[in-house]
Amino acid sequence: MKDENEIIKITLREALESTQKTPPIYRGWLFLPSQPWTLETIGTFFDLDKNNKSQHDQTPEDIKSKKLTLTLDSDLIEDVISNARAQRPNVTTNELLAAFTYYCDNDAFLKFEKCK
Repeated sequence: MKDENEIIKITLREALESTQKTPPIYRGWLFLPSQPWTLETIGTFFDLDKNNKSQHDQTPEDIKSKKLTLTLDSDLIEDVISNARAQRPNVTTNELLAAFTYYCDNDAFLKFEKCK
């Protein structure tokens, strides 16, 4: 059984692909190193208490010492992927990475150009 406070290391590719599974394999917040990100960037999922205003106090020392940045939680990653799939049913993993990065940078969904 997975400890709810267990730190899970995962590539960004695995994070994006895992949220497409039902039920999602990983839950919580995704911490990543500074950008630029690739599909092989190693990150960490960790479950923070959304009701606790001081999320920094909840972040394990292992994550803090590696200077990982809080990005999106698994629910929002699912929303980013769902939005991308709604626009492009055959969206590629690279396009999902672009949509994820765009959302992290702009707090908005990426609008894919229509294929002609």
